[in-house]
Amino acid sequence: MKTIERIRNHQDDIDSEGSWAISYGDMITLLMCFFILFFSIDRKVDKTSSFQTALLHVLSPEEHKVDRSAASSLIDLGDKNEKGINDYILKQWNGVAHKVGDKIIVEFPTISFFYSGEIQLTQAGKNTLTDFVKKYLPYAGQHVVGIRAYTDVKKVIKSGKKQRYSDNLELSALRSVATIRTLQELGIPLDRMRAGGYGELKITAEELAKNNIHNANTQTVLDLERRVVLVIEPGGKYDL
Repeated sequence: MKTIERIRNHQDDIDSEGSWAISYGDMITLLMCFFILFFSIDRKVDKTSSFQTALLHVLSPEEHKVDRSAASSLIDLGDKNEKGINDYILKQWNGVAHKVGDKIIVEFPTISFFYSGEIQLTQAGKNTLTDFVKKYLPYAGQHVVGIRAYTDVKKVIKSGKKQRYSDNLELSALRSVATIRTLQELGIPLDRMRAGGYGELKITAEELAKNNIHNANTQTVLDLERRVVLVIEPGGKYDL
């Protein structure tokens, strides 16, 4: 009997200190933290981030750098003579991709996508978009791509009633539609694209230097201002 009494007194001493309650409380707190973290994780956002990381890796310019220092010397005066610089870089991947918020911006700073005053893409522009689609198509179902088309800073000269545009803003909009048509033919679904005409683009000397284009004459700059920029963002969300 004395032994049983000592055991009971020992248990009473432990319970009176509340040590069991402290351990139980710690366990409940840890479980609460676990469930808070578990339910706060947005799996959709995490999946989108993974897709964008993979896409950025595919479009990474670091793996495709080329020396373009002599590119501008291949262009002579005259709108049609931009073919020289485009042929020089035709077989290169010239995309520059970077992330801004939930968007991936893809630029092609050394490609002239249109001839002066024209809507149809140059051959170099078509080839560049073909290269892009080969890299992008596996991710097309997860994203929407916006097309931003630009003109050079030369003002539009009205040439008659048959002219389809009255200023550079309208010209850029038609160029964006032409780009979408080409991308659609290459395999990107029409409902995964958005068109946007952005009018005139002014290329600065700093941008030319950044892209290793030296001794650029006026015509070279005008050629490169006729540009297409692609904006890739998660499907269902688009803000051109």
